[in-house]
Amino acid sequence: MSSRWSKNQYVGDCQTCLCRITHQRSRPISQSEEDYSPNTGELCDSQMSSQLLSMLKSMRDDESLCDVTLCIGKSSIKYPAHKVVLAAASPYFRKMFSCGLKETQDGEVQFHDIQPETLLAVINFIYTGKIQIDETIVDGLLDAADLIQLPSLRNLCLWWLATNLTPSSCLGVYVLALLRLHLDLAESAKDYAIEHFREVSEGEEFLHLSPEYVAVFLDSPYLGCDDNGQLLKALVEWTNFDENRRTYLKTFLSRISLLEIVPQVLIEVIQHPVVLSNPEAGKILQDTLQTVLSKKFDSDSELELPTEVSVPVRCFYQQDVLFAIGGESQGQSLSNVECFMMGYDGWKCSIPRPSFNSEYSEMEIIPTMKQCRYYPAIAYDQYSLYVLGGQDCGFPLDIVERYDILENRWETLAPLPISVHGCGATIVSCKLYLVGGRSSKHERRVWAYDRKSDSWYESVPMKSHRVHVAVSGFNGELYAVGGIGGANENDESYMSSVEKFDPMTNAWTTLAPMHEERAFHSVAVVDCFIYAMGGCNGKMWLRAVEKFDTMCGQWSKVCNMSVPRSSFGTTVSNGRIYCCGGYDGTNFLNTVEKYNPRTDRWHCAHSMQIERYGLALAAMSIPLRSHISTPDYS
Repeated sequence: MSSRWSKNQYVGDCQTCLCRITHQRSRPISQSEEDYSPNTGELCDSQMSSQLLSMLKSMRDDESLCDVTLCIGKSSIKYPAHKVVLAAASPYFRKMFSCGLKETQDGEVQFHDIQPETLLAVINFIYTGKIQIDETIVDGLLDAADLIQLPSLRNLCLWWLATNLTPSSCLGVYVLALLRLHLDLAESAKDYAIEHFREVSEGEEFLHLSPEYVAVFLDSPYLGCDDNGQLLKALVEWTNFDENRRTYLKTFLSRISLLEIVPQVLIEVIQHPVVLSNPEAGKILQDTLQTVLSKKFDSDSELELPTEVSVPVRCFYQQDVLFAIGGESQGQSLSNVECFMMGYDGWKCSIPRPSFNSEYSEMEIIPTMKQCRYYPAIAYDQYSLYVLGGQDCGFPLDIVERYDILENRWETLAPLPISVHGCGATIVSCKLYLVGGRSSKHERRVWAYDRKSDSWYESVPMKSHRVHVAVSGFNGELYAVGGIGGANENDESYMSSVEKFDPMTNAWTTLAPMHEERAFHSVAVVDCFIYAMGGCNGKMWLRAVEKFDTMCGQWSKVCNMSVPRSSFGTTVSNGRIYCCGGYDGTNFLNTVEKYNPRTDRWHCAHSMQIERYGLALAAMSIPLRSHISTPDYS
């Protein structure tokens, strides 16, 4: 064998290793040995780690070199394992085995509140990184993951619960998630229950719901059921399930639009035993029936209820609305907002408003922000949209504004601790985070917002300084993707690196880098994938798109956008990724395209009214009295 190959000994998949040495040049045969400079780059065997795990599991199965036993209480059920493997995977075991605790000398660790099949599944997960989850084991796995401090297993359980919600399980998941402070899962379960409220209210779980949780759903401006009559009947059945709940009936009636219920349903409910045994509630319903019948047979009569009963406006439809906010156009920073939704023939500056006395929703102009800005950060939840920082006339801003889609108004919140632009923001575990950006330097600091006190406090900083970074939240964790920066505050490198923050462990973790270095780009989450789109790498504007699989931790390339885009807005609506405006290296854009992850294809959508660069984009659901179809709202 020539000395060229004898320099390196390859273990594992030799072909894989050789393919990774892309920068090594072949030496001409005539070249002297003295002139040849051997490859000094770092080589990688991509199979090594998986082979190591596989061998360790095989050794555990054979009870080879095992030095600890995990036991179920005082029973005879015992599972052998290796201390070093358990300690490497879990801070719980690491502290136990390194601090001279009793378990270190005894060689046994006892668990009293874990089922045998759950403990075995956890051990196999530590050795393989794989686990089978179903409804019979997920609760136990979640408890074990919290106890043994396995955040990756915890996140897999949370993701499984969030993606396997059903009308018969969502309320139980909602209550469980609240009790365990898994707030993102709680929000997902609540949103699912609201969207499928007709089926949920007919199920067994609804009857077992405590009054405070029933109030949460009755206070929602939108419920996915047929009408207020169905809501009233569900409430009566819930009250009838436990006689101690009868005191709540009168209070809860005030949260239903009783005047919208047809007489037949009112008569049926009035005759229900639980109403007959509750004189105050019965009188309210009798008065409502009389008013409804009077209106039906006397068009001149007014619809009035007893003074103690308010009339909320509840909607039984909702539609997604895209909001394009701020940015820069023709050299001017913007404060205005335009929106698009199904039923529109283009982008508008007005949105529909719920109306109690109208067949169709009324239209209302969207107010402008109080501050013009471009390059802001944006984050949003169900009915609130936050615009943070940004730039105006070349100066960074500390101004934060919140848009309330139900009230159609902006309000100013507590200013940021620093003036910053090119930052990212997201909401994780019901907490608003601001990440990175540029103040007087490239930032790696992270700020969190306390809604109760309307104040900001500093959270754990990123490992790298990042400006024009793309930020997203998924499964209770925060992802910071790409940007300009590096290890030092004045580094100007375009970055492909990615890091993740877990609020439960209060720590940042470095993830696999993107294929492309990117800044001025955008990210979006669909299912368990994070998509990184467009941007600039310092040499050219990009139309390349890649996605990160949060389950296996790897990036893969997908279909490119139709044109290069940087400094554009991105959001997700109905499972599609929308990219709006930006800059293609030559022109400022008002064009919009959307991506279908199922088909891996991009499609053109309605263009915005004006070119926008450095804008913010959001998709939110607005409750409506009826579907937007006709009339034309142009």
